[in-house]
Amino acid sequence: MANNILILNSYFLPGFKGGGPVKSINNIVKNLYKEFNFYILTSDRDLNDEQRYAGIEINKWIDKDVYKICYIDVKHISFSEYKNIMNSVDFSYIYMNGFFSPTFTIKPMILRKLGFTKCKNVIVCPRGDFSPGHLKIKALKKYGYILFAKLTSLYNGVIWHSTSELETKHILNLYKNAKIRVASNLPHEKPLSDKLIEKEKKKDELKLVFISRLVPKKNLAFALQCLQYINTGKIDFHIYGPKESLEYWKQCEELIKSIKGNIKVSYKGELNQSEVVDTLALYHGFLFPTLGENYGHVIVEAMLAGCVPIISDETPWRELRDKEVGWDISLSHREEFIEAIVTLLSMDKKEFNKYSNNAYRYILSKSNYKEILEQTKNLFK
Repeated sequence: MANNILILNSYFLPGFKGGGPVKSINNIVKNLYKEFNFYILTSDRDLNDEQRYAGIEINKWIDKDVYKICYIDVKHISFSEYKNIMNSVDFSYIYMNGFFSPTFTIKPMILRKLGFTKCKNVIVCPRGDFSPGHLKIKALKKYGYILFAKLTSLYNGVIWHSTSELETKHILNLYKNAKIRVASNLPHEKPLSDKLIEKEKKKDELKLVFISRLVPKKNLAFALQCLQYINTGKIDFHIYGPKESLEYWKQCEELIKSIKGNIKVSYKGELNQSEVVDTLALYHGFLFPTLGENYGHVIVEAMLAGCVPIISDETPWRELRDKEVGWDISLSHREEFIEAIVTLLSMDKKEFNKYSNNAYRYILSKSNYKEILEQTKNLFK
């Protein structure tokens, strides 16, 4: 059998609003297409879009440069159509991203359980879905599905893809006997330059940024609440990202109204993936109190851009303060987030650029390409 790999994810190119998983999958395909034949099953439109991508056909395999892709209308595809697509090629593995996707994890897992899929070899990458913070959001619904999955042995025999020690711990918290293969996310694209360019920074002035989907998990509201307590200096706080949850964004807008005049908060819209690093390079600090990330592509991108991270401790990027790289802080210690922002605000150019360069060098030191490439190959062997 050929090394045909079926990848399922809610969103993929040309979409860009789906966040880290789109980048992770694209990196896998770009690096391993010579050894595996990749087939990607995904939605026919980007996150929250009413219209499908222009000029595409649905429910059929389309040839791209290094992969084949099938776009589906998730609201109208039947179980029968879904089954036919999944069985249209002899696949060695089915690789699912996320645990709670109704269309791209739950539906195919039920088809597998009922014996309707030819390929029984399944790899599931939770992509942060098992982090405690993420599980707290709509907890009753999520734990209800977890209970159903356990009672029906829905995930028996699957291989779990963990991208970090933290994610391995989260998987084992729910599936104690899980068969886990560890492969970190492949390193990001080439840095902006071999040497980081110094940034201008005045004492008591700060350019701060948040880039992510606007949903409770990414915790923008917490960031805004921290800013409410800062009444010294001058801060420009810019927000980028798709308004995935309009209800959540309305909550954030109410918080913005109560922030003091020394802090200017602006929503700047959405970014294409190719724009993220260049945009981050315009700022001093990246404020991201996320409820949980299995990797956090945007954190890596921030450090590649010399943008000092102030993040939660619910990511693999830990002990940043000790390395003078940034801050990773418990969400139960709001005062430490405020203190970190004020510390960054008070830095002059020399002190800031020390942190900025430390962040840049730190993330380069973590990019062991050859080792991670071998780990990723072994997922599918």
